[in-house]
Amino acid sequence: MLFGQIHRESIEDMLASLRNYYDLEIQQLKPGDYSGTVHFAASAEALLYRESYPQASTICGELLGGRFGIGLPLGGPAALFSGIETSHLRAASAIAGEELDFVTPAGHSQLLMLVDHARLYELAETSRVAPAVLRALTKGRVGMPLMTNPHAAACVAQTFSKVLDKAVAGTFETTRENFEDLILDAILSVVDHIDEPYGRPPASVLFRRAREVADTMAHSPPISILAAQLRVSPRTLHKAFVSATGLPPSEYLLRRRLNRARTALLATEPGHGRVTVIASGLGFTELGRFAGHYRRLFGESPVETLRRTQRLTMAIPKIQARLPVLGKAD
Repeated sequence: MLFGQIHRESIEDMLASLRNYYDLEIQQLKPGDYSGTVHFAASAEALLYRESYPQASTICGELLGGRFGIGLPLGGPAALFSGIETSHLRAASAIAGEELDFVTPAGHSQLLMLVDHARLYELAETSRVAPAVLRALTKGRVGMPLMTNPHAAACVAQTFSKVLDKAVAGTFETTRENFEDLILDAILSVVDHIDEPYGRPPASVLFRRAREVADTMAHSPPISILAAQLRVSPRTLHKAFVSATGLPPSEYLLRRRLNRARTALLATEPGHGRVTVIASGLGFTELGRFAGHYRRLFGESPVETLRRTQRLTMAIPKIQARLPVLGKAD
């Protein structure tokens, strides 16, 4: 078993800490500090962790390594997963290879459990769960938000949050096998027997399509042009963005490009890149305005980001399947 905490100072630290489990693009949507702490407990085939989001963010990507994951809300405003508001009735879930889309407001926190998908499905079949549950755990399912028993989901979230408290304090003792069995059983206990297939809401579909179209353009397109490309009215497009992200299209697309600029700046070796090259490559034609927008969102200038030494982040180690991991990390 491995357990401990990860101190996160910025949004890129969040990416670093989870890189062995997800392929993600995370974007900060509102200005402010993004520091925090992630508590975790991990074994060869299971990961339990508690995450909070200090600022509004969008998270897109996929789960890796043949895993199944579920997130149970712990507190704060509700997040949107695949355009559906998360709760103890509908939880975020993902199977490796599915494209996940998570929009979280500031203050949202959740408990996440990752397990081997094949092992979970085998246990579900052996346990003779309802056909609706098996369909909800099958890749290619209709909806990724998972129907859950609200009472069971609340109990599991509270119980395993306490487990993490004990793990970080060094008072949680269990075997790898028992830990993995606990997580697998907990996931099956919260999946409800309600067969309610549903797809992504229309606003979420339109938001995703608009984002994809905008990414193909060298400059951020006017909303009228983007709406025309998608064959909807500007008002409909505006409502879709606000519904999905809380921001109008122009603001969201600006902050998306600013986040990409930050990623490029952090990936550039000191002395081997210029802010103007990166900014112009992302469609920013006025360096002064770009720098002003950048500082308001991230609290530092592009030059400061380019020149500073990246902080060392303790990432959750890569765990090889079926191999025990021993030790404690703080």
